[in-house]
Amino acid sequence: MGAMMLIGSMLLGSSVRAQVPACGSTNVPAGNLTLSWPDQGPDYYYRVTLAFDPNMINILGQYTTTSTSDVINVQAGYTYGWTVERALIGASNWSGIIGTCSFTTECNSSSNAPTILSGYSGYDCDPSWGYFTAIIPFGDQGVSQFELQLSADPAFPAGSGTITQLSMAFLDTWGSPWMYYSDQMNVSNLQPGTQYHFRVRVIGDCGTGPWATRTFHTRTDPKTMNLKMFLKGPLDASTLLMSDALRTGGLIPNTPLIAPSALSTSGANAIVDWISVDVHDPVEEIPVTSYSWLVQRDGDIVDPATGSAPTVSLPLGNCTFSFQHRNHLPAYVANPINANAGSSVNLDVTQVSTAMYGTQPTATVNGRRALWAGDTNSDGQVKYAGANNDRDVVLSTVGGSVPTAIISGQYLNADLNMDGVVKYAGPNNDRDVILQTIGGSVPTAVRTAQVPH
Repeated sequence: MGAMMLIGSMLLGSSVRAQVPACGSTNVPAGNLTLSWPDQGPDYYYRVTLAFDPNMINILGQYTTTSTSDVINVQAGYTYGWTVERALIGASNWSGIIGTCSFTTECNSSSNAPTILSGYSGYDCDPSWGYFTAIIPFGDQGVSQFELQLSADPAFPAGSGTITQLSMAFLDTWGSPWMYYSDQMNVSNLQPGTQYHFRVRVIGDCGTGPWATRTFHTRTDPKTMNLKMFLKGPLDASTLLMSDALRTGGLIPNTPLIAPSALSTSGANAIVDWISVDVHDPVEEIPVTSYSWLVQRDGDIVDPATGSAPTVSLPLGNCTFSFQHRNHLPAYVANPINANAGSSVNLDVTQVSTAMYGTQPTATVNGRRALWAGDTNSDGQVKYAGANNDRDVVLSTVGGSVPTAIISGQYLNADLNMDGVVKYAGPNNDRDVILQTIGGSVPTAVRTAQVPH
């Protein structure tokens, strides 16, 4: 039977005493371990296989060598298996020298608490389906299982959604240290608008580790979203109606599909363009979900599939909203809204009484708010001059050399008044929209989006 000995650890930065464990040895110190086997003579080379279990199922690596020893790094609290085979140099008819031999390393400490990851911001979970992933850090002790619990009670009473995962995903290569390993629990059929508690711990050869806990909320029951906004580019100041020239010209992209009835509607409820509405965590101010909807001439926002007010589930508790359009500056609502306060959310950002984030966050047209127009390159700024300015986008769109040229019949960001025509000069041109947004008198001025991030 081949001998093994431990040498001073280089990878872990600590010394380990010399040791020659036999097969089945326990409490082998973790660190750098020299595997050695009997020399079969100069005509032979060897194939060494190392596994993370005594049955050689979870193979960590396999390699060939002409040496009769090799140094590996072993972690605390695990049972390893290894084999050595020989073959004549240049051949591959392997025969065993050392059959499956195993040894168990010592336990230095108990397992650490895992790290819990999720696809949500901690509180925004779809009641119908979700997932949570637990990750164990490098060098943890003999982990073989995860135990996971899910409960609406933070005390986790007996029987609350306990799952023990018996298989784990191992990530390693021969000669390199452990990085991490993880497992995942899927959840479904949760109650809407409910706070849940999720915790996980590891079970291994060195005992059971501490719990790591995370709290999250499921979304509310569906709410009707009564939302309203204006875009300054197509807005008529006298009628407070936006132009629907993109609709009448057949230029509005139909992906995702827009209900035919929505596109055929005329008058104040005619479709103007796509917009997006983001729902934000009011504390971190980051978006947790985003929706692509349509805005009508009178500012009402509708679902493209129905042509009526959208109905969605929202994160539990308070949330804030922001409004975006492809060639207008976004605007962020300053005050959070309680998603549980009723069956609908009513938010009219055309009203000057609706508090918005920042300084001059929107234009004012005939006493109403409207998103600033002019962001042709969608960079969150409106610039008439200087690097990356929006005026040059209009000029390049019409050809770049003849400023009186026009481009019509296309869906383009340079079409700032959204009349279906891109013009750099002349009546109703798009260049002037940029100049008006930055103030009209100082061409080097810049208008920047007033949003937290």
